[in-house]
Amino acid sequence: MPRRRAKPFKLKLKKKTIYTLFAIGCFMAASMLLLSFSKRGPVALSINFMIEDKFGSLAFMFPIIFIFLGFLFLHIKRFYFSRLN
Repeated sequence: MPRRRAKPFKLKLKKKTIYTLFAIGCFMAASMLLLSFSKRGPVALSINFMIEDKFGSLAFMFPIIFIFLGFLFLHIKRFYFSRLN
């Protein structure tokens, strides 16, 4: 009788943990985008060129949106901008 296949590894994460991971990702993306405005280095220069090419003069708003999304995922009640309703 053949052996059964082993079940694939499945992570069982809590809902709050997933939201925290998304918030950390948003904050990291915002910090990378803010650092790209310094235009130091080839990576920062290419990121800044892509942002300014897509969004034009509103490119400075793009990292701010990621910061607000990070607060939204963290469900912090103190910040007015982190509430949906």
